[in-house]
Amino acid sequence: MSGLVASHAEWDMTIRLPTSGVPRRRTGLRHALLAVTAVLAACIAACTTDAPITALPPEAPPIFTLLDGDWRALYWSAEPAAAESLDVITEGGSITLRIEHGVVSGSLFVPPSVTQGIALTADMSRVVHPEGNGARFVQAEDTFVQRAPWTFLPGDVFDALVLDHVDVESTVFTVVLVRAW
Repeated sequence: MSGLVASHAEWDMTIRLPTSGVPRRRTGLRHALLAVTAVLAACIAACTTDAPITALPPEAPPIFTLLDGDWRALYWSAEPAAAESLDVITEGGSITLRIEHGVVSGSLFVPPSVTQGIALTADMSRVVHPEGNGARFVQAEDTFVQRAPWTFLPGDVFDALVLDHVDVESTVFTVVLVRAW
């Protein structure tokens, strides 16, 4: 007979409890599922906050230090579908950014001659994250700037961040931001 054995030394008797037919509790799986659910709920709550991001931890990856400084658009073209390429800088457009340890501030301006009569100004504030050999911008306002990763190209005289042929709503953008030393 299989079972659990319990004994008490004072009475010198043994009691065998049957184990067959007794349902076992699978608490390990249930606890694991509850833990995963709790972690996911915490992540979702943390990721959906509207609170501004003000700084990154001091142990931020080296790419943040590499990107620190003042950046401006040197080249910016927009190619609308079935139309000629526009030089947005020549038309009066601008992108200016200041990056400090991954925190971004700055602005984007698209003149009315590029947007068919409506000037566009956007706040570029938020953060930049390393991605590959470059970075990806995360901003409160929805612009082409955050739609694809930018490539970081270090240089002797200036550094560049390049967004190359990104298609957004039938317009292809190419932008070169520079930071002089």
